[in-house]
Amino acid sequence: MTHRIILDCDTGIDDTLALLYLFGSDDVELLGVVGTFGNVTEEQATRNNRVLLDAAGLARVSAYRGVPVPSFWTAEQGLDYEVDEGCERFHGKNGWGGAELELPESVNRGEILPDGVEFEAQMVREYGTDVTVIATGPLTNIDALLTRYPELASKLKLVIMGGALTQPGNCYNLISETNMVNDPEAANRVFHSGADVTVVGIDVTHRTLMTRAHVESLKEEGTAGCFLAQALSYYVNANEQADSIFLKGSPLHDPLAVGAALDPSLIQCFPINLMVDLTGPQRGRTVGDPALLNEPAEHVRMALTVDAPRFVSEWEKRVHAGCRRINAILEK
Repeated sequence: MTHRIILDCDTGIDDTLALLYLFGSDDVELLGVVGTFGNVTEEQATRNNRVLLDAAGLARVSAYRGVPVPSFWTAEQGLDYEVDEGCERFHGKNGWGGAELELPESVNRGEILPDGVEFEAQMVREYGTDVTVIATGPLTNIDALLTRYPELASKLKLVIMGGALTQPGNCYNLISETNMVNDPEAANRVFHSGADVTVVGIDVTHRTLMTRAHVESLKEEGTAGCFLAQALSYYVNANEQADSIFLKGSPLHDPLAVGAALDPSLIQCFPINLMVDLTGPQRGRTVGDPALLNEPAEHVRMALTVDAPRFVSEWEKRVHAGCRRINAILEK
């Protein structure tokens, strides 16, 4: 079975792992990659996406520009998004912890195109639920799509990385999850849109851990593996400094969303009418909507358990395959 995939991402280090997971999968047709803000600016995310696609020999797959600022920003706030200090702490200024992936002149370059929201809408209109949109950053682009074309909600199959139900958040207030707090209004509207949404939150991503041994093993994978190992070392160091719990390993947030989209049996989900707190000190918190407590949860489900050993094994296999695919382009 071939999975048609669109990845909507704020390409920092774990989004890069998500792309490598896709590159190392022979059951994926990647239709396009859309940038968003969060770990880095939208412009940086889109630039990172283009470099990675070209490195993997996917010049034919376009990298699209997304919405550059949160939906709640006003004209007075301007158009220049400033990355939160916490995000930069985990991903660095360029999204790769200072690592760089240099492409030889011989590598074919693809396009960076405007209006990724329109691209996503076109693909959902054409393929319906035969395409899965995976969102690993804030849901601003998805919200813009559904605001522009609300009739597409019934055709949208969406897997997101974000939120938390059963544990503290990973944002500054230890209540909110980072992707949610970067645009709570957008996420709340998506949850109430009627779209088919699978939520892969930190309830499960914190159980899927990348160890230093995983990072070291990537150094055996040539140019791509050394680049990735350098970026991942930055990420692992940041996690360990943030919380001693991560001495056991660093969470594979965004790759798990990709893994669950390709193989839903990796996670077990709880149907819930989800909402996002929009005010006060709990802004960005994901929680059940009390107004819909007694209504059937038909559209949104949240992952609460994961087959972590099976996923981590699959991740390791596919990310190494993704590195070898890139090396076939860079080292020929």
